[in-house]
Amino acid sequence: MITSETVETYFATDFHGRSPATLRSHRRYLDRFVSFAPGDPASPARYSEWVRFAFGQWGDRTARNVALAASARFLAWCERVGKIDKSPHRMVRMPEPEQHDAREPWEPTEVRRLLEAAAGTPMAWAIDLAWETGMAMADCCLLQWTAVDLNKAMLRVRRRKTKELCTIPLALDGTVLAELVARRIGPSIADWPNRLPEVEFVDLELARLYLVQAAAGGSGLQTQFARLRDRAGLPKSKSFHNLRAAFCSRLANSGMNLAAACKVTGHRDPKMFERYVSADVGQLRDQVLSALRGAER
Repeated sequence: MITSETVETYFATDFHGRSPATLRSHRRYLDRFVSFAPGDPASPARYSEWVRFAFGQWGDRTARNVALAASARFLAWCERVGKIDKSPHRMVRMPEPEQHDAREPWEPTEVRRLLEAAAGTPMAWAIDLAWETGMAMADCCLLQWTAVDLNKAMLRVRRRKTKELCTIPLALDGTVLAELVARRIGPSIADWPNRLPEVEFVDLELARLYLVQAAAGGSGLQTQFARLRDRAGLPKSKSFHNLRAAFCSRLANSGMNLAAACKVTGHRDPKMFERYVSADVGQLRDQVLSALRGAER
C-alpha cells in the first residue's frame, strides 16, 4: 500500500539533486494524486479516474502533463523498488487528442470582451499578441526585440517548445504592430531572474512574471488568465492556447497553403497543425458551392 512515507522516501532518494522548482512542481501534483480519492493509488481503476480528472480539471496542457508525469514517474519508481507489482500508468490508455483536446477557437467578440477584462494588465499584451500571431504563452511573454523587424513588419520567433523558427508577418493595421512601434521608443532591458546579459524583452513585466512562475514550477499566468476569462463571463473550456487555435483556424479557412501556414505557426508536423483547425461553416459552404459551380461548367 502506498503511504505518505512512501512519497517522502521517493523524494528523498529518486529526486536527489533535482532542481528546487522541479521538486516543488512534482510534489504539489503528487500530493493531489495521492489524496485524490479513497483507495489504493496504484490500482488501475483509481489511476483511470485520476487521468479523467486531470483532463477535465486542467485545460492548460502544461499543468495537465506535469500532473500526469508526476504520478506516472512516482508509480514507475514504486514498481522499480518493489512497492507494487506493475505500475497502472502502463495499463491505462491516455485519451486520444480528438477526444480530450478539441481546442475550440475564440470568436472575435469573445476576444474583445477578454481584452476589456484584461485592460491595464500585462496579460492584455499577451492576448493581443496570441490573437494576431498565434504564438503560445511562453513565446508571447518572452518575446525579445531581436525577433522584431519593424521595417518589414514581421516577427522571426524560435518557439521555445519545438525550437522551430516562425516567420510571422504582422497586419499593417493591427494592434500588435502599432504597439511595437510605440514600445520601441524605450525598450525594456533586464538581466533578471535568468541572469542573461541585457535581454531586451518587449514587455519586461510580463517576462518577469513568466520567469518567476517558471522558476517556482507553477502556472500562475494560466491562473491569472482564467480569472480574466471568468470575469468576462466567457466559457471555461477556452484557455489561452485556444487563441493559437483561432489563429490556425483563420489561416486554414482562408485557403492558405498548408506548408506556408506551418512556417508561420512553427508546426513541424502538418498533422499537428490540423488538430488546431476548426472549420468555419460559412467558408466551407462558399468553397463547396464554388467547387460545384466550377464542375458544372
